[in-house]
Amino acid sequence: MSRFLRASNSLFLHIPRTGGTWVKSVIAAGGIRSCQCNGKGPWSHCLIGHYEKEWFERFDFFFSFVRHPLSYYESAWKYCCEKTRSPLGPKALCRWKMHPFSKVCRVHEELKCENFDRWVEGVLEHEPCWYTRLIESFVGPEYREFHQFIGRTETIHQDLSDVLCHLGHKIDEDLVRDHPRKNVNSRKIIWNSDLKARVLFGERDMIKRFYGEKTTDKRWYERMEGVWG
Repeated sequence: MSRFLRASNSLFLHIPRTGGTWVKSVIAAGGIRSCQCNGKGPWSHCLIGHYEKEWFERFDFFFSFVRHPLSYYESAWKYCCEKTRSPLGPKALCRWKMHPFSKVCRVHEELKCENFDRWVEGVLEHEPCWYTRLIESFVGPEYREFHQFIGRTETIHQDLSDVLCHLGHKIDEDLVRDHPRKNVNSRKIIWNSDLKARVLFGERDMIKRFYGEKTTDKRWYERMEGVWG
C-alpha cells in the first residue's frame, strides 16, 4: 500500500517485493506521521492507472524503490508459491486480480510449477520483459517518470535515510540500519545459466536505467542473497 507522509506532502509508492513493507515499518517506528493512500481503489499496490489525474497534483514528491531483476524474479516466484499454497488454493488468486503479480501467479498456477526454471520459462513465454514493464507501470517510462527519487533495494538503508532527510524528516540512522527486515524468504535458488542470460537480456533496459551499463554486473544481485525475500 502506498504511504502519504503528511509533513512533506510526499507519497511513497510501494512496488511489491522491493522492501516496501520494511520502509513503511521504519517510517512508523521513526514517528513520521503518515497514512495509507491507495488511489481510487482498495488495492495493495497502486499502478499509475489506479490514480486519478488530480492525485498527481496533490503531492509535491514521489519516491519508490526498485530491485535487480534476477533477485526480483526469485522473490516473485516465492510469492507465487506462497499464494497458490494458501488454504483457498487457486481461488485465492481471485482476490489478487488487480495485483501486479496476477499474471505471473496465473502462469505459476497453470503450469503447476514448483520448479523455478519452469516458471521463469513460462513468464518469458507469456510476459517477456515483464519486470521492465512492471516498473514502468509504477514510476512511468524512462525520461517521463513522475518520481523525484527512485532508490534501490540493495542499498535501501542509505537510500531511505537520504530521501527522508531530503524531505525534512528527522530519523535516527541507527534505527534505519538496525530495523528488522520484513517478509524474508531465504530459500536459495540456483539459476540455469541460459535462463539467467535471457532474463538479463530481456530486462536490459531496466538494468541500464537503474543500475548502469553493465547488464551482468553482480554487485547488486549478490547483496540480496539471504537478505530480502
